[in-house]
Amino acid sequence: MKHPHQSSWVEIDLKAIRFNYEQLKRLAIKQFDPAPLRIPTLRRKGSYPQILPVIKADAYGHGMKEVGTLLNKLGVGLLCVSDLSEGIDLRRQGVMKPILLLESTLPSLAKDIIDYRLTPTVVTWPLALALNRYAKLRKRIVCVHVKVDTGMGRLGVPYPQAQDFINRLMKLSHLQVEGLYTHFPVADTDYPFTMGQIEKLYQMVKFFDRQGKISYGHTFVTKKSMTVATLPIGYQDGYLRSLSNKAAVLIDGKRCTILGRVTMDQIIVDVSKVKNPRIGMEAVILGKQGNEEISANDLARQAGTINYEIICSLGNRLPRIYKR
Repeated sequence: MKHPHQSSWVEIDLKAIRFNYEQLKRLAIKQFDPAPLRIPTLRRKGSYPQILPVIKADAYGHGMKEVGTLLNKLGVGLLCVSDLSEGIDLRRQGVMKPILLLESTLPSLAKDIIDYRLTPTVVTWPLALALNRYAKLRKRIVCVHVKVDTGMGRLGVPYPQAQDFINRLMKLSHLQVEGLYTHFPVADTDYPFTMGQIEKLYQMVKFFDRQGKISYGHTFVTKKSMTVATLPIGYQDGYLRSLSNKAAVLIDGKRCTILGRVTMDQIIVDVSKVKNPRIGMEAVILGKQGNEEISANDLARQAGTINYEIICSLGNRLPRIYKR
């Protein structure tokens, strides 16, 4: 609509933004080839890469609030902004998707990053320590990304030091390295240089992939090829952290063991025994499925507690469905 007191205005076509997003997603799926990696979830049929739109600088003049809200509804995996203030603005506007801060920041801002549930880029050890300290205080696990400098010469961990830096990050109890990325300074003018940057980052991803890291603290390491699944439940929902590497869930009537630690809102399970596992299959953490059953007493015994705590811990975040 025209502004009643303006004779000039800018029109933003949100349908065009939606169309562009869908085309990029289609192209990414078409060109996606996870074969060189051993990550089972990437190789699984139906898996596809996520589009991570950058909407910094007021979405490059298009309006961060409107564009961010649209992309949030379209189901983007993650939104990228420049700094803390932009991330806070999106949160206050109701955007609940993960938000990556592309700029590193001062350790003194760790509290705000965590309180607003933002995903920081970590390239300095003081920031990493500050985030870990406050996350521990809040009893939270904070996902972080590492920017690797493969040739930009600006912000990032220098490539020769990145492997050691990331290994040190992984030892911090309340941080999880969720992603690695780099920056291309001459993508439009120097193809060979840019491809060299891509190769460097790719080799680093393959290195960490070969380690077989499952969940925080590396309390479980794969010794053979296996198929794993991620389930959207964790200690935030009352599924006790003490069940890590002990309990099982039921999927397709099969017992599937938890691998690694129970995290805030996810667990990883071994579904190698499940025939044709697929996204959306029902998983039972407490109750019956087929001929198998997991009782509150079973979980209590594995967690070293009593069955009352198991039942009472399943808090209000989980919706109740009553069968009559």
